[in-house]
Amino acid sequence: MPSPPAADLEAHRSRLRVHCYRMTGCLQDAEDLVQETLVRAWEKGPSFRGEASLTTWLYRIATNACLDFLRSRKSRRLPWGPEFPQYRHGDELPHPEAEAVWLEPFPTPEDQALRREHIALAYLTLLQTLPPNQRAAVVLVEGLGYSAQEAADLLETTVASVNSALQRARKGRGEGRPEPDPRGSRDILERFVRAWETGNAAAIVAMMKSDTRMVMPPYPLWVQGPGDILRVLQDYPFHGDPARWRLVPGVRANGSPALGFYGRDTTGVFVPWGVQVLDLAADPNDGSPFIAGYYVFKGPHLVTAFGLPPSVEG
Repeated sequence: MPSPPAADLEAHRSRLRVHCYRMTGCLQDAEDLVQETLVRAWEKGPSFRGEASLTTWLYRIATNACLDFLRSRKSRRLPWGPEFPQYRHGDELPHPEAEAVWLEPFPTPEDQALRREHIALAYLTLLQTLPPNQRAAVVLVEGLGYSAQEAADLLETTVASVNSALQRARKGRGEGRPEPDPRGSRDILERFVRAWETGNAAAIVAMMKSDTRMVMPPYPLWVQGPGDILRVLQDYPFHGDPARWRLVPGVRANGSPALGFYGRDTTGVFVPWGVQVLDLAADPNDGSPFIAGYYVFKGPHLVTAFGLPPSVEG
């Protein structure tokens, strides 16, 4: 049987990229693994008999490529949980750790058919705690909609093993929060940008709850609650001249609003610093929006990956 046409393989690139990102937590690794998948598919093309759909066949190849890759890599993560220190007022920030250990945000277009809870940063953080085979099982069932039997067939394992992975993931996830309506999300995003660009830390933390967490990879610590988040903002980004920062909205990361984060250089031009992501939720009592998770990712390459401008004029 002839190989599937190159155009048919290429049409799957976007979905394969999401799949490889879920498995690895890294944008560049996902891109490299998609390319590896398409090369393997082209080489294996004559063996494609059509017993499964082309999509399923490609996901099998992509999953195996990811598993091969992950055998020699440590899982990426975000710095929260008992293995990382929690910031308390007066603490010094620890030294940054290599960016290669951290989970990265993923650009998610509005029109991409992704369920937010299966691409959210909290969900991806949980996935990265699972061994690669278990992670693959959860991604195939929850992220792609395969049955436990189909996932077991793809992974050449048992249904019991797949169900065990699903139970472990669900136990770790807990209950989610309702999402705010679009108007509420726009309002809180606008208020957040105004507060950041005027250095109004109090206005920022007023949008948070007592269990809101902030992480700032590559710094290996987490901050919880408005009081300590206020101190971090006042002592670090807003110390001195708060007008040295600019935020550029209009993109989404992992299903949540995201902003390009720029710092002013010595010429007065704002150059890329990283990407901020706001995990928004709605109060179950009155539906009012609030910031449930606040992620500040350092890395100019992320600004490029999100298609944001290379600089912003002062």
